[in-house]
Amino acid sequence: MNYRDTEALTMQAVTQYYKGNVQPFYEILHPNTVMLSVSRNQLFEGKKKVMEAFRIENESGISYDIENISCKTYRIEASACYAVLDSDIITCYPNGILIRVNQRLSVIWKYIRERNIEKEGVEKEGWYGMHIHVSLAQEALEAPANVAHFSEAVLADMLRPVQNEERVTMSDTNACLHYVPRSQIIYMEAAAHQTLVCLNDGENFYVSKQLKTLEEEIGEGFVRTHRKYLVNARYVDMMKGYKLRLKDGKILPMSKGNVAEVRKNLDREMH
Repeated sequence: MNYRDTEALTMQAVTQYYKGNVQPFYEILHPNTVMLSVSRNQLFEGKKKVMEAFRIENESGISYDIENISCKTYRIEASACYAVLDSDIITCYPNGILIRVNQRLSVIWKYIRERNIEKEGVEKEGWYGMHIHVSLAQEALEAPANVAHFSEAVLADMLRPVQNEERVTMSDTNACLHYVPRSQIIYMEAAAHQTLVCLNDGENFYVSKQLKTLEEEIGEGFVRTHRKYLVNARYVDMMKGYKLRLKDGKILPMSKGNVAEVRKNLDREMH
């Protein structure tokens, strides 16, 4: 194989991955592959750890659609090359949020010839991805996703997890019932003998229940960050000192006497 064949290998592996088939990606990995991804703590040493990370991601309910994709390979030496793949990806999260990112995948390929010590005379030969780095070439979290190119079938398939999501029934102080997907609740704030419920569509309403009661009812995914606040961990953008910043820019306080426990709980729920 010529080193330029790695362009097609890279394109196939990534395209199939976003379609839900990870096998072609597994096939390009060397047992000693090192992969660095964009998220915190996303450094994986060895093919087995990369495969385990992919397995966990496949079970997360996240789906993808590719708008544009291109790849270029550069020769480093006779038996090594560098492939750079750029793609515009639409990510659909289980809560229905669509996000477009310009993602870059860099792969250092090496041509390997290894003698199999278990089978005398048998050699392992071919191009393998030895180092993989995933980064964001340009992030556009605030820009609305261009869904015009989606067919109705694609949209229905991507949003099916949202449509089937568990809903929480809440009665507000005006005796109106709200059937709210759990993922749409950003946080809840104690207010006297009531609780303010804040949703990601901008709607807020009061319920005649104390925050402690709602904490017991709402279940996993939410963290008591302060005596007045119960926060959906997935909406936390940053922690600094005794404050939290949510993805919409809102700042909430953290309990000063229990910061370590709050951070531990947030970290657990985010993963």
